[in-house]
Amino acid sequence: MVELDSGDLKKAQQRAEEALQIAQKNHQHGEGFVWIVLGRILGKTESPQNDRAEESFLRGIKILEELKLKIYYAPGYYYLGELYANTGQKEKAVETLKKAEKLFKQMRMDYWLSKTHNILEAI
Repeated sequence: MVELDSGDLKKAQQRAEEALQIAQKNHQHGEGFVWIVLGRILGKTESPQNDRAEESFLRGIKILEELKLKIYYAPGYYYLGELYANTGQKEKAVETLKKAEKLFKQMRMDYWLSKTHNILEAI
C-alpha cells in the first residue's frame, strides 16, 4: 500500500502479487484484502486493466464477505465504485457506492462515508 500511495505502481503490483501468493498458500483471510489492494493497483496503472481490477475487487469482497469481515469488504465496495465512476460506468458506480454507504453508516465510519458522498455528488 505504501508503494501504491507513493505512485510506484510497478513495485506495488509486484509486492501485492507476492503477498497474494503467501496468503493463498497459508489460507489466510488477508487474501481478500490483498485482492482489493491489487484491484486498486490494476485500476491505476498507465494502461489501466479495468476488467482485471474489477475481477480482483469482486474476488476480495467475496472472500471477506464469506468471513463476515465487514470492516474490510466495505472499503472494497468503495474502491470498486470509484473504479466504475472513473471509467464512466455511472449506474454501476452509484449502485456499488450505495452498498458502501450503507455499510459505512452501519459501522459509523464517518471518514469513509464522507469519501463515498464526495464521489456520489461528483457523479
